Formats: sequence, structure tokens, C-alpha cells
Amino acid sequence: MTSVGTFLLAAAFAVLFSWLACRLPGLRAVPIPERWHRAVITPVTGGVALFLAFVLAVQPALHSGAIATWYKPVILVAVAAFALGLFDDVVHLRVAPKLAGQTGVALLAAYEGSGRTGCARRSACRSPASCSWPA
Repeated sequence: MTSVGTFLLAAAFAVLFSWLACRLPGLRAVPIPERWHRAVITPVTGGVALFLAFVLAVQPALHSGAIATWYKPVILVAVAAFALGLFDDVVHLRVAPKLAGQTGVALLAAYEGSGRTGCARRSACRSPASCSWPA
């Protein structure tokens, strides 16, 4: 399956699962007074719907070998980001631990991405910040 096919499959699944998530009973986020939106009540299962769409869409490519081995850790980083968000929805993390988790996931994603580009061929270039520095 091509990248375009995977994207279209993910988009179709995302639309379907998001539509279903909006129709589930309960599981709604009611805005609190300190938020900008006041009247909109949104489903809290949207992240689950999008993640499920992503997981299902990459299955054909994973099983056919169309996804390069070096890309698989990037998929695991996406799983970590989803797990952090789901954990926050359940436990209601305070700001500092949530920010620490998001920063960790972002740094891990940048680290994985930096090792896959021409930048990693330079000797001192295995950190995300050094990859943005001109050669």
C-alpha cells in the first residue's frame, strides 16, 4: 500500500470513528469557566478515534513490509504520545507532569527523526538541537 493509500485509509477511518465517538453516550467534556469556549460540550473520545484510525491504517503497510524498519520507532513514539494523553484524560495530570511527559515524547520524536536524515552523518549531530544548526 502506498503512502497515499495509507493516508486515505486513515482519513476514512478517522471520519468514521470520530462520527461514532460523537454519538457515544456520556464521555463528554463540559467547559469550565476559565476556558474560552463556554457552550460547546465535546466528546473526550476523539483522541481514541484518531489513534485507532492511525493504528488500523498502518497495518497493511506494516504487514506488507512497505514501512521501513527505521520508521517503526516513530510509530512507537506516536503510541507514547497517545498513551500520555489517555493517561491524562483518566488521571487528570497536573501541568508540570503533563508538560514533562509531552517534552519527553517530543524529544524522543526529534531524536528518532534526527538519526534518519543526512544530518546524522555529521559526527556531532545526534541531538535534535544540533540538527537545526547550519552545516
